[in-house]
Amino acid sequence: MNFRRLKNMTAVALSCMIVVGCGKSGPEKYPVTGKMTFQGQPVGEGTVQFYNPAVGSVGVKLGATGEFSFAELGGLVSGDYSVYVEPPEQYTTPPPAGGMQNLPPPKEYPNIPEKYRQVITSDLKAPVKSKPNKFEFDMKP
Repeated sequence: MNFRRLKNMTAVALSCMIVVGCGKSGPEKYPVTGKMTFQGQPVGEGTVQFYNPAVGSVGVKLGATGEFSFAELGGLVSGDYSVYVEPPEQYTTPPPAGGMQNLPPPKEYPNIPEKYRQVITSDLKAPVKSKPNKFEFDMKP
């Protein structure tokens, strides 16, 4: 084998590695948007979570009118998801100087029933397909 042929084969091999290495990584994701309501009224606080055993749990904050979008995450991988809603965290800062007893009582979220707060008790489902996906969930008491 001569040097010129070896050089050309090396160039071809490197080109192939570059093309393969620069492609998309990971599974393809699809647009997912929607709205979360409780008895027809928007749920404007909290995080909607989509859970799939192969993917895990992926969540985004609810907007003031109950809307949500996974656009910032590039969408979701296709599959069947269970959906649940987490209320906002109550206390994200350290307790005041007087300690925990000086904290105000936790805010209630009656528009997020307990049933819908955990993946194991929520009956909300979202089949994400290879197309734009829009879901509207209306929680009941």
